Amino acid sequence: MTYLVMVGSLMLLILGASSSSEHGSLKDRCNSEVFTAHECVRRRDVNGTCNWCHCRPPSGDVDPACFSPYAASVLPGFCDCTTNHTAAAAVTATATPPALLWKSRILGEGGMKSDAVLVTIDGVREAALIIGANDGNVYSMGTAAGVLRWNVSTGGMVFAGATLDPGDGGATAYIGSGDGSEYALRSADGAVLWRFATGGPVYSNPTVAPAAAGRPEVLYTGSADHKLYALTAKGGKPLWSVDLGGPVASFSILSPAGDALYVGCHDGRVYKVSTAGGGVQWSFGTAAQVQSDQTMSADGATLYIGSDDGLLYALDTASGRPRWNYTAGGAVQSGITLNGAEDTVFFGSYDGHIYAVATAGGALRWRAATGGQVGSKPKLWPRAPGAERYLLQGSFDGKMYCLDAASGAQLWAFATAGPVHSDPTLSEDGQRVYFGSYDNFVYALSTGFK
Repeated sequence: MTYLVMVGSLMLLILGASSSSEHGSLKDRCNSEVFTAHECVRRRDVNGTCNWCHCRPPSGDVDPACFSPYAASVLPGFCDCTTNHTAAAAVTATATPPALLWKSRILGEGGMKSDAVLVTIDGVREAALIIGANDGNVYSMGTAAGVLRWNVSTGGMVFAGATLDPGDGGATAYIGSGDGSEYALRSADGAVLWRFATGGPVYSNPTVAPAAAGRPEVLYTGSADHKLYALTAKGGKPLWSVDLGGPVASFSILSPAGDALYVGCHDGRVYKVSTAGGGVQWSFGTAAQVQSDQTMSADGATLYIGSDDGLLYALDTASGRPRWNYTAGGAVQSGITLNGAEDTVFFGSYDGHIYAVATAGGALRWRAATGGQVGSKPKLWPRAPGAERYLLQGSFDGKMYCLDAASGAQLWAFATAGPVHSDPTLSEDGQRVYFGSYDNFVYALSTGFK
């Protein structure tokens, strides 16, 4: 195994490298030297591309894949071995270390994959949260101290997060269960308003389309029975269903006009489905199952979605053809987050990294390492376009991470006693974050955001 070393004289040679003899001498020198810090070499190859680069992270393991070419507009022909690729952007955010406000244990075992939603109770905004758990319960806890308000037992693990009804101000929460049912619960007390049984476990968050002229409020949900369902939000009556060829664990997203749904499927395809009756308008094939929760540009022209084949795809929504794709080092099951300026998408990968990728062509902006697989969806704050300074995302290493959104630099990390697969949920003012862990606790932290 070869190692590289960063020394002042070598940096001078890097900048002046222009011949095959220099290329050989540099490589021989690097192969003969070993470094122990998290250091590496940035160099230009003789043909203007980066074709070799190694670095030694603090763990001591050599990672040959720790580099990535910079976008041509930043450093043409160079490769950057630093984990976060911070040379392209300065750190712009500061945050004080997080404080644990409370943690509340669920009744059973198995932890949580579900993400929390904040609800208004008796006119008090964000008075409580609703979250599912792998013990088969849906829980509501007060946000002030994490006190249990109610729980509803279902017949299967609740991986899905709840979706609040936009038509009644969140008085109704919709959530799926591994028992094969979609539930409508009253947010105030957990009363079951209706239940619709599918033919398989329901692991995706439902999507609710507001009522429109001549059309009632509609709920869309996927099931492991291979079907995407359209139900009336009030009453849970079936309108239509379509078989997509594999389990549907990705949540569906509506087009801006509300005439189409986009959803990933375990058969490895992404589908565009008409909301008028469930007809498939196009499908795009990846090389593995699609479990990622996608996002879309504001104009509805581009869909961003990940696949277990390790790629993030940018798809043209009109045709289903890829505009570009970016290759991560592992499955991309996390949700995808687009910033307000729509120039960067953020996501996690099972290679243990959090990524920021440019929407114009798919060039890597930065990559930040965690100590475990990353399957949760990143959350940005503030929410104003161009103002996002902070990124929150959980990792299977048991930590919730706070990164500088511009550079990927770590601002803080909070450790739990189990993997964090739950998406972070921020309060409106950005001062609190709520999430679940596989250690069976729901956490509330102060973020320290400035």
